Amino acid sequence: MRGKVEVKDDAEPVCVVEFMKGSSSFYARVQSEMGGVHDYRSSSFEEVLEQVVIDLQEEFESTSSSREEIKEDTESICIVEFLKGTNSFVAKVQSDLGGSREYRSTSFEEVLEQVVIDLQEEFETTS
Repeated sequence: MRGKVEVKDDAEPVCVVEFMKGSSSFYARVQSEMGGVHDYRSSSFEEVLEQVVIDLQEEFESTSSSREEIKEDTESICIVEFLKGTNSFVAKVQSDLGGSREYRSTSFEEVLEQVVIDLQEEFETTS
């Protein structure tokens, strides 16, 4: 896992991603100003994470994609908040297993990649 970074006060929210686990599925809810609120579902955490990554990349390239609404009771397992500062993007990750951590880069794709690697390592045993 990569190290923590400090978030500066000038950072603006870009989007928030919450990962949840239901009785038989994993879910993600993405909230952003550009794309609104979208839900994702799969039987594996890896697939939900991949769906979110693809759609966030597309959203920041101004295209859309299909999404699914969450319909069962779930528990939150991870929340990721993406922020845009003056010169960088920041991802703030909070989960029960890994606690709080933050990642920073001048590229949104690089921050997203750091988060994906971190979450894959963290949840590979819970999928």
